Amino acid sequence: MTAIARTVYLLLCAPVAAILASCAGPHSPAELPSGAARDEVASRLADAAEALATVGDADDHRIPSHIAERARCVAVVPALVNGAFIVGAKHGRGVVTCRTDGGWSSPAFFTLSGGTAGFEVGVQSVDVVMLVLTEGGKRAFLVPELELGGDVSASAGPEGRGRATESDASLRAAIVSYSASRGLFAGVALSGAVIRRDPEATRAFYGRDELPSTPLQTAATADTPAAPFLARVRAVFGR
Repeated sequence: MTAIARTVYLLLCAPVAAILASCAGPHSPAELPSGAARDEVASRLADAAEALATVGDADDHRIPSHIAERARCVAVVPALVNGAFIVGAKHGRGVVTCRTDGGWSSPAFFTLSGGTAGFEVGVQSVDVVMLVLTEGGKRAFLVPELELGGDVSASAGPEGRGRATESDASLRAAIVSYSASRGLFAGVALSGAVIRRDPEATRAFYGRDELPSTPLQTAATADTPAAPFLARVRAVFGR
């Protein structure tokens, strides 16, 4: 290659190569999560653990043990933002873990949006706890998008010390849900709410794209950043 040809090549091709490198290199947003995304995931896990801290503490407002024992997966949406009276479940970001042969799984991340539910007047946000009671109910967290009450049966969870009867709709539902506010739990229906994968949070936590089926079928290791959340799940729902 002549000197002139080499100069033309560098002038024309080098900028293109630099652009391609910047898109495919280590600073690609798809591969390297932002600090804000990592901070959000860490905060979400901490808030989810705190939301479960009072489960079982209040005699008349708690998740009954016979429901907790059946939980195959536990999903928590900290601080679901609400209105003032008839609440639209506008948007929330959650974390879920499922039972495996080796213990509770690594976490998967999702968003919850849409649907309506009635919460206490004046409450601006509540924590939402969803318990998956059937193997089929896990689909809500494995597929890209699924509607509660439509694609999978969902019900407000029973509460209190008494055992529910076999006719209780919650015993037949794939998923039961609770709202948690000021340490008290109340069954809440999330009819029409849509669960979607949260790929941004997944990349922030795992450093790569990951289908929910992989972490939810893998027992979590002891040194995971989700350890406090998983420890709380074990304390409340057993191993």
